[in-house]
Amino acid sequence: DQRVAFVNDRLAEMFGYTVEEMLGASIFIFTDEAGRTEMEHRIQLTHQGIRGAREARYRRKDGSTVWAIASSASLVDAEGRDIGGLRA
Repeated sequence: DQRVAFVNDRLAEMFGYTVEEMLGASIFIFTDEAGRTEMEHRIQLTHQGIRGAREARYRRKDGSTVWAIASSASLVDAEGRDIGGLRA
């Protein structure tokens, strides 16, 4: 459902949130409309099993911009079915 399931202290600090604020939040609050389109495209690729890393612009809690390298991989169950994605 494109929500944050895990976050470490450093990422929360980098984005200006607490860990608690980020957990369960939509991943789309961390980007603008252009970034959302790119995220949605990357999500589709991830669910097709295509891994990747890219430099991306994110929006911090205060509205300022932060750039980071984002990588993604699909998560599969024991039978190989797609059950989600991991973005780091």
